[in-house]
Amino acid sequence: KTLKNTKQFCTDNKITTLALPKICTGSDKKQWNIISNMIQFIFQNSITKIRIYSLPENENNQKDNILKASYNIISDSDFNDNLKNKIALIAGSFVKSKEVPSDGDCGAHALRVCLQNHNINKTTIEILNMLTIPNLKSGYYLKDDDLAFICDQFKI
Repeated sequence: KTLKNTKQFCTDNKITTLALPKICTGSDKKQWNIISNMIQFIFQNSITKIRIYSLPENENNQKDNILKASYNIISDSDFNDNLKNKIALIAGSFVKSKEVPSDGDCGAHALRVCLQNHNINKTTIEILNMLTIPNLKSGYYLKDDDLAFICDQFKI
């Protein structure tokens, strides 16, 4: 439903190109080639061209915060140099975080990264345990009550 709403939003606002990031690339155990095909299917016959991005996988690479395109956006002839520079500038603001420790839960992982920004270092497993959520299948969505509980616990 979210993708259909996004498609409608793009159509209503005449957005012709939309960049989407791969979330928790590789660590969420999702098959991104299938998800990518699903996204492309939903957006078929629309005015919006979809670009799906991922972070470089090399942990030792100093340029980990620069996104690379699954569809090689940089070599596409429909983008001029000025736009390429703007994309590179925006991509430079993304920071690759540490991998999720095998529980694969992106919601708790995102919360863990947020807490790290407040100098609170908890593992994803510790966060799930605080919420009395056992190790779960990937894709659990944190509810507002879960987030409020964590914020109260850490006085954020």
